[in-house]
Amino acid sequence: MARTANPTLGSVQCDCGQLADVKQARRGKGRYLYSHCPECGIDQRTGARVQAHLWAATVWRNGLKPSEPPPNVRAQPQTTEQEPVQRAAASVDDDFNPKAEPDNEPKQPGKQGSDAVSALKAVGVMGGLFLAVMGVVRSI
Repeated sequence: MARTANPTLGSVQCDCGQLADVKQARRGKGRYLYSHCPECGIDQRTGARVQAHLWAATVWRNGLKPSEPPPNVRAQPQTTEQEPVQRAAASVDDDFNPKAEPDNEPKQPGKQGSDAVSALKAVGVMGGLFLAVMGVVRSI
């Protein structure tokens, strides 16, 4: 049985910057979209995020847009690509920038900082000593 290539339905910008052809699989569990980039090759991931991105970002050729999205995209509400990114960025900012209470503790002269900083300094000094010893050993 001869294989025939799936027709190109549209194009989408690949992560590498090239335009990738968007095609739809005719076999398998679902009629998932996939992209074929001349630089990166074929991307056949069927995850909901990838499929939703392909469905939303593809510039469809005249009359070639599939009548319905892939199976896992139909079950999810349609969102724009930037909404999850903004939510994720907000949660990361919340994790790394907690609302700090003002430090009312008076600064002590000669105090080096937190224990973590002191430990990193100690590791740096030990690494420097190790490199110096290795240089002497190699020269012998």
